[in-house]
Amino acid sequence: MDLVNLVYLSSGILMLWMLSRALLVVWWNPLRIQKHFLDQGIRGPGYKPLFGNLREIAQIHRQVKRSPPLPPPSENKSHHYMAERIFPYVPFWSIKYGKNFLLWIGPSPFLVVTDPELIKRMFNDPYHYFITANPALHRALGQSLPLSEGDEWANKRRLLNPLFNMEALKDMSQIIAKATTKMVDRWSKFIKLNDWEVDVQHEFEELAQNIAAIIIFGKSAELGKRVGHLQMKLQDVTSKVLRVAYIPGSRFIPNPLTSKCVWLRKEADKLIKELIKSRYSSKDEQENDFLGFLLSSTLTQKQIEDECKVFSTAGYETISIALSWAFILLGTHTEWQDKAREEIDEVLKGNQPSFEILGRLKMVNMIVNETLRMYPPAPIVARQAEEDIRLEGVDIPGGTTFLMPILAIHYDKELWGDNAAEFDPSRFAEGASKSSRHPKAFMPFTYGPRMCLGMNFALLEIRLVLATILQKFTFVTSPIYKHDPLYTLTMKPGKGAQVIFKKI
Repeated sequence: MDLVNLVYLSSGILMLWMLSRALLVVWWNPLRIQKHFLDQGIRGPGYKPLFGNLREIAQIHRQVKRSPPLPPPSENKSHHYMAERIFPYVPFWSIKYGKNFLLWIGPSPFLVVTDPELIKRMFNDPYHYFITANPALHRALGQSLPLSEGDEWANKRRLLNPLFNMEALKDMSQIIAKATTKMVDRWSKFIKLNDWEVDVQHEFEELAQNIAAIIIFGKSAELGKRVGHLQMKLQDVTSKVLRVAYIPGSRFIPNPLTSKCVWLRKEADKLIKELIKSRYSSKDEQENDFLGFLLSSTLTQKQIEDECKVFSTAGYETISIALSWAFILLGTHTEWQDKAREEIDEVLKGNQPSFEILGRLKMVNMIVNETLRMYPPAPIVARQAEEDIRLEGVDIPGGTTFLMPILAIHYDKELWGDNAAEFDPSRFAEGASKSSRHPKAFMPFTYGPRMCLGMNFALLEIRLVLATILQKFTFVTSPIYKHDPLYTLTMKPGKGAQVIFKKI
């Protein structure tokens, strides 16, 4: 056989091998997995070659976009139910296939789970289910704690836990109180005689970013705020990249957003490196902030940089969004605002809210929990089975991703009653575990070993800011407010959160 024929033969064999691999990935494996689930009673819309159910999901979203706009909150008690608009395919297919069903994003299987008992099993096992993280997320947040797995995650979690212990939270509460008082004093200048309308979303973003920058970077807070600003821009762009990430071959398609991600990441990395270098070269005593703690730990510089990234993002976005929704809800349902203010006046007797007193503000805590139920920080959570497992009598192939639509679970009438879509903080009167028909149906920060590390800090800041403002002002939702929640990686007001304040 001459050389030319040998080359042709080799090329042919290579092409046949590549074709067989492609067929295995986009045809044979999906059909095998689909039959595996179907034999166990788990159905779904059915696998379509290459794209899976992406086209059907897009079609369902288009139908929702053509539906009439939401009425003003004051005209519709149930206007808050967002699952049908944020993840319309979940309620649509849940009705048809049951609470747990199988869908396909490209050739990858996704098991949608809305059964709290099943979710409890997953959240309580940090090792067999690991967080699904697209490479775009890793590029934005690095190998930080939320994206770490196995022993690396366990070691980091153990190392970082002291950042949010009781003494640390007490110290943080003073920073929160000082920054909030400064904001309230500024507001008071605008509300001397007349009512004042403001987009609280912007105000709370600024407040939470200031607080996070001081807690993380101490005296270098101004530079730290720039890191947070870049990280938030990066997260917004990353969320757009993720929308096409599961389309086969999408990483080979030129995308201007990818270039923007690269630029934002480099700028944030440069600032963080500058902050670390400055701290190392400083002759002053080590500052009592997050960065100081990280630098004194056993983490490598790359790990420190990654934790700074995630703290700079999560340290204020969850909080500012939750506060925005709380004020929209209380500005619409003013009777609950009045109840909370009455409790605050009775407990505080004119004094400022503090860390020690927050536990006695039961009404404030109920309102915060109900806000987080209706507008959870992460409306959907993903976990992936690292290996073949058996869960509640169902055999799950390794590589299957579990999608848990927290938003849909928080509005399930079977769990929360017929008024699930209504704002009713009284459901939390006896605590979170008794708020629904399942003790673990309330999961705004998930739960179990991988529960959000900063949960207590977030709750502290939300409650402290809310109590401080309720003490000083009354407010109503503005007539110009448009209820149009926007989902990126979180769920925020899509067209601002306009509220009208009046001084007490």
